[in-house]
Amino acid sequence: MANTVRILLADDHQMVRMGLKMMIEAVDGFECIGEYDNATDAISALDTALPDVILLDIFMPGMNGINAVKEILAKNQNAKILLMTAFVDQNLTHQAAECGAMGLFEKNISPEDFQLAVWAVVKGKLWYDRAVLKLISKGQPITTPSFEHLNFSEREKKIGKLLMEGKTNNQIAHELGLSVNTIKKDLSHLYAWMKVASRAEATALLSRSNLS
Repeated sequence: MANTVRILLADDHQMVRMGLKMMIEAVDGFECIGEYDNATDAISALDTALPDVILLDIFMPGMNGINAVKEILAKNQNAKILLMTAFVDQNLTHQAAECGAMGLFEKNISPEDFQLAVWAVVKGKLWYDRAVLKLISKGQPITTPSFEHLNFSEREKKIGKLLMEGKTNNQIAHELGLSVNTIKKDLSHLYAWMKVASRAEATALLSRSNLS
């Protein structure tokens, strides 16, 4: 590996990518060689980009970060990958460890910890931020929520599945033959029932359920 640490990142939120790119470029010896808003494009760029470290958001439309890690490692078992998320819990920690990623951190990570994380994986070490380590230290059993226990209707289940696939409201409405306003109302009901405040949180819960 050259003296410069070449970093490629993928996150579907532009502001997050901008923030990460700023942190990368603020470190002497770090270089952002590519930024993508989805995992599929990021994976397609790997053969030519040849990054030293890959940063992947766990929850992205289309292929999520967990599956992206598996696909990347199937092609290159030496790839060094860090996962990031807006929030962590026991299930995410478990999934991140099982898929082969070398670490997991929350997106509100400090520049200092971000630098430590990158240098750790460059050296072949695992790195988890404080929030993740706190969950690990608790030693709580990891459970998978059951979608059936949420008592959703069949239509709501279909919407939930399409939500996990990264479909937009317009795409969901088209596939189910419903109006966009109906989809918005159903999504509001889903969010309220699951006690989440955003699409990202809903996707996170659904992805850890047995909905699929």
